[in-house]
Formats: sequence, C-alpha cells, structure tokens
Amino acid sequence: MTRKPTLGQIVAFHKYETTRRINRARNMAGTRFWQRGFYEHIVRTQRELDAIRRYIINNPRQWALDRDNPKNIAGSMTQ
Repeated sequence: MTRKPTLGQIVAFHKYETTRRINRARNMAGTRFWQRGFYEHIVRTQRELDAIRRYIINNPRQWALDRDNPKNIAGSMTQ
C-alpha cells in the first residue's frame, strides 16, 4: 500500500522542484529561491481567509523594508 505524502512533504517537493526549474532557466545552479520553512495553519472562517489573502497581496510591498532584502541599507545595518 502506498502512503499519501504529508503536507510537509508536498511543500518540500514544490519548493525543491520550483527552485530547480528557476535555477535551470536562469542558469544559476545552487541559488536559493525560497526562505526556509513554512507556516502551516487551518483556516476556519471567511474572515480569517480574507485576512490571509490581504497579507499575501500586501506582502511583496513590504520587501523594500525587509531586513533580508540586500537593497535595504537601513535594515542591513541593524544586523
């Protein structure tokens, strides 16, 4: 009997496969694309789902201020 993969295994494979394809397309072997880990949470209400959707939509806008962004001089000086 074949066991179904866990959510963690599915996420890990997705991250592996997309990184491999992006690195091949960009000719950048070994370059990291994803942050380590992931947050697993069961969404129970429409309100919670809406909040998560807003977070996902607004998240890229926060990159300019992120301490991990190499172009954010102020953030990189605080490390």
